[in-house]
Amino acid sequence: MAEHLINAESAEAFLRDQPVVSTWETVSALKAEVDRLIGSDLNAAQRLSERVDQIAAALGDPVSKGFAEASRARVLHHAGRYGEADSLYESAIRATRAARLTTDTAVIQMHRVFALTQMGRYDEALATARAARRVLSSRSPILLAQLETNIGILYYRLDRYPKAIEHYERARELLGSAGDATMRAVVDTNLSHALMETDRH
Repeated sequence: MAEHLINAESAEAFLRDQPVVSTWETVSALKAEVDRLIGSDLNAAQRLSERVDQIAAALGDPVSKGFAEASRARVLHHAGRYGEADSLYESAIRATRAARLTTDTAVIQMHRVFALTQMGRYDEALATARAARRVLSSRSPILLAQLETNIGILYYRLDRYPKAIEHYERARELLGSAGDATMRAVVDTNLSHALMETDRH
């Protein structure tokens, strides 16, 4: 679906060709594909995010707009434009929360933790992480592992290395053999840096 959207003449043409997918659930699924592409092809993620924004505008409902904003935030976040990303994360969280989409809200909060950390807003990042954990702890272990990794990064930035190690190890345990190899490698890399800082060579 994402490939068809990128290659379509326009977002409106895509919706005409596939009217059955003209709901906010479509925008949510496309946002998930942007999340996936972020790790492998930022340019493709950006192109898709732009089209997702057009789809949401054509649909005109606040939930679609929220997922499109979360999609754009992910691209800006990975381009290092954290302030712009955070503003979009906040708006997307309000939209998904109003629609009572608790898991989607928690996922966006989990991504927001990293952006807040990069801006040095540590207390806000921890409060956001706590809100996300309340939901994600009973959902996917992979999502919870991502949250634990982001919290580990926060403590590493604060030079609180034992606390960072605790969260990285929790993420490692949650992943086990789940998640992809890249995700496990990110956790191991972060953990190795924190261990080096505590002379556990």
